Amino acid sequence: MEKFCEHIEKLLAQHDYVVVPNLGGFVVQMQSAEILTDRITPPLSTIGFNSLMYHADGLLAIEIARSQKISYRTAMEYIEREVESLQSKIQPNGNIQFGNLGAFSRNKHGFLLFSPPAKAGFLPQNFELNNLYITQRYNQIKIEKPKITITLPSTRIFKYASAAILIVGLL
Repeated sequence: MEKFCEHIEKLLAQHDYVVVPNLGGFVVQMQSAEILTDRITPPLSTIGFNSLMYHADGLLAIEIARSQKISYRTAMEYIEREVESLQSKIQPNGNIQFGNLGAFSRNKHGFLLFSPPAKAGFLPQNFELNNLYITQRYNQIKIEKPKITITLPSTRIFKYASAAILIVGLL
C-alpha cells in the first residue's frame, strides 16, 4: 500500500486533486497566511478528502501504468485491490495511516473519516515555509529636560555702559 500512496502523493504535488475509484478524492486546499499576536504563519496547503468523488478520471491509473510499465487495465485492477485492502483494514474507532496523506477511520455508523496531517511536507507549496516569530516592541518614553536660555541685555545698553566706563577711566 505504501507504493500506492506514493503515486497519489506524486499526483497531488502536480495537480489539485486525485480521484481514487471506489474510495474518494484527495483535494489540495490552500490556507491563507495568518497574523497572530506572536507570529506570522505562512500560507499552507493541506490535504482534504471527499468521499463523494468516487468516479475515476483515469489520472491515477495512467500514472501507475506509466511508472510500473503495465497496461491501463492492469493498473485499474491494482487500484481496485489496493482500495479493497484498505477498506477491509479500516475498523470502527481505529485509525489506519495512509502514507503521508493522513489517516482513515470509521465512525460508529460506518462512514469513512479522514484526518489530514498537520503539514503536508510532500507538496511543493509547503517547502521551506516556517513561522515568522515577532518580538514585542517596547517604546521608550524620553523625558525632555527643559532648555535654559539666558537672555543678555540689548546692545544699546552695552554702548552706554562702555562709554560710561571709558569716561570714568579717563577721569
